[in-house]
Amino acid sequence: MLDLIELSADAGKQKKLNKSQRALLANLTEFDAKTKSNLEAIFDKIDINGENKAVDFTVLRGHSIGGEKYNRVGVARLPLYKMIEEALSTGDHKVAGVKVRKKDLEAYLMCLNVIFSDHDLSSRQSYL
Repeated sequence: MLDLIELSADAGKQKKLNKSQRALLANLTEFDAKTKSNLEAIFDKIDINGENKAVDFTVLRGHSIGGEKYNRVGVARLPLYKMIEEALSTGDHKVAGVKVRKKDLEAYLMCLNVIFSDHDLSSRQSYL
């Protein structure tokens, strides 16, 4: 996420991208240094073993997706996405205790939606 934000904020680095990479970046809004520094501050507060996880991957045995049974299914949960959504909806603009701008919250959601473009991130979990 930090790399995408840094790349989007740096026009010089974008010149080195190929056509498909530029098309991916076109889906992102323009970021600035504050967007990146705010995200770094959020990541500093995230505890991979605590409540403030960014992402949680789990493998379930004997699970069904769309009526089809599988031996193993990967599940991704994105607590960071939920924290960002909540910060936007409540209007307090705090994620993991870090106050950020509304435009940064919107940018982070957009970035996560680009990274996980094939999955519905607003649901409780996504099957991979």
